[in-house]
Amino acid sequence: MAWNPVINDLIEVGYSIKNNLFLPTDLESMHDELARLYEEDNFKKASTAIGVQPSVRGDMILWLNEENSNPFKDYLAALEDLRQTLNQELYLGANATESHATMYPVNKHYDKHVDNFKGKNSRKLSVILYLNKDWKEQDGGELVIYNTDNETIASVLPEIGTFVVFLSEMFPHEVKTCFRERASLTSWLRR
Repeated sequence: MAWNPVINDLIEVGYSIKNNLFLPTDLESMHDELARLYEEDNFKKASTAIGVQPSVRGDMILWLNEENSNPFKDYLAALEDLRQTLNQELYLGANATESHATMYPVNKHYDKHVDNFKGKNSRKLSVILYLNKDWKEQDGGELVIYNTDNETIASVLPEIGTFVVFLSEMFPHEVKTCFRERASLTSWLRR
């Protein structure tokens, strides 16, 4: 995959938001599989560094592993290619990738946070691929990314195929309240 536009964005501003990097048929397959896994109660409540806190974080997650990642295999291979490319081009120093499927039920959100737990610096890059068909602004669920001065620098509708990458320790971000179920694949390139 040609990662140059993503790399250029990371160099210039520290984040990248792209569409149409993945085939529509692949996105459709991943959407359908994530929905099936969610309907079969495979997801669990997500937690923060201090445990499950529904008032702070309302999403449900399913960590991807060899047993449940088959429909996501090509995407995970693309992330591995991105990790290797960024290590070569930007000396990122990432030696692993972790990923989970994410589902936000209706009326759930995730308060503003940074993806590195306090005192740790293991997550280098946060990566999100949205899998929501026909998402509208009134559906809520935007990813809002802030700079270190707490100014909004991006507000991203979670439309299917939207691919977001940002430096994990540099950008506080939040997920606004969702007014319909919201699906994504969330990953980190880490040390």
